Amino acid sequence: MTPALWLLAAELLAVLVVAAGLFIAGHHGGVKAGSAAVQQRWDAERAARATADASKAAAELDKYRRRVESSQEIAHEAETAASAARADAAAAGAAADRLRRHAAGLAARCDGRADPAATAGSAPAAGPGLVLADLLARSDDTSGELAAAYDRARIAGLACERAYDSLTSTR
Repeated sequence: MTPALWLLAAELLAVLVVAAGLFIAGHHGGVKAGSAAVQQRWDAERAARATADASKAAAELDKYRRRVESSQEIAHEAETAASAARADAAAAGAAADRLRRHAAGLAARCDGRADPAATAGSAPAAGPGLVLADLLARSDDTSGELAAAYDRARIAGLACERAYDSLTSTR
């Protein structure tokens, strides 16, 4: 090989090396630019997703807060109704005590007379008035207990129903 050919081969090799370098640099720059665009889109999508998640979490938190407030309001109203029922029961109990005392007094007055059919040596029997007064007292006690239990159950049932409705209603 002649020195001119060597020179031409060296120049050709230099041109090839420079062209390869430019190609590689251009390709790397293009990949880098494409990668930056993809990264930018990815970051934008991630930010949008984070914003949507934050909005959804805030909406769920607000929904939970409303439910808790509703439940507390229902519990407060039930407690108010229970207090009113207890006050009514106390008033009814006082009226029932007065009625029992009055009935016992009437029974004692009616039964104070001697029974002409009783024999002289027998023990005194309770008169029918006292028996009726005792029966009235017992039935009134039982009805008061039943009414109180019914009031408690009704108030609790209505509060439960309202709480369920407030949780299942679409808001």
